[in-house]
Amino acid sequence: MTDWRQINGLSRDPQAVRSMAKRLLKLPYMTWPEERMKFLKDMAREREPITTRQAEYLIDLRDETELYSSAGGFSVAALIEDCWRHREPDRYRGLSDENVEFIQRVRGKDIAPATPVASAVRLLPRTSD
Repeated sequence: MTDWRQINGLSRDPQAVRSMAKRLLKLPYMTWPEERMKFLKDMAREREPITTRQAEYLIDLRDETELYSSAGGFSVAALIEDCWRHREPDRYRGLSDENVEFIQRVRGKDIAPATPVASAVRLLPRTSD
């Protein structure tokens, strides 16, 4: 959960907005969808204070791109390797076809030891409710 003081502070600081947007646009491991790319480019040119919602969205984009080397107390690199070893889809264990494709994509990438939070969370086992 994002701190509202951080959101309000960012919304009132056009220089910080431009700086954050430019930094996000330069991340070599991110491929932004068109609507997010447009938003970031608009924010990179912003000269006036932005709305609270725009600041919240910008912070959410930043948080999505932060790299994690551990997830749930486990090393991301070790989780990727464990998933790779158990990639054979089978009914009772192993990975789904979708998760096999995901592991094949992230395994061997330069950033595999550190991965964005959405990918890191995907590596953790799901608990039954």
